[in-house]
Amino acid sequence: MSLISFRNLTYPLRSKFHIGALVILALLVAAVRYGASARLDRAPRSQDGRSGVAAGAPVDLEAHREEIIDFLDATDKQLKRKGSRQADSELEGLVDGTYEKNVRREREAQQDNGKFQDIRKSLGLE
Repeated sequence: MSLISFRNLTYPLRSKFHIGALVILALLVAAVRYGASARLDRAPRSQDGRSGVAAGAPVDLEAHREEIIDFLDATDKQLKRKGSRQADSELEGLVDGTYEKNVRREREAQQDNGKFQDIRKSLGLE
């Protein structure tokens, strides 16, 4: 309880710098709140006073039907224009894990297997 005291609460009011900082913070908070409330006032409202889609107002798709169809046709045309690309075998190998197996096989083939052959001979496996 020693931290909560009248003296500690009034300490920022003793310095001009602290008073200035508090005033600036208060102005900043007021500006943000005013800007947020002004933005909400400009938002379209439905008949019951709530604002737009965020309030759960139903969206009339029939009114935008032509725009939606035009957009879908345009994206379909863009996809047809691009065409199908050839599959990248290295990328597919990375996804399904065959690339790592191939790299491992190549490393094993490049290594000198003389030591392993000597071990096999000494064990009598060859």
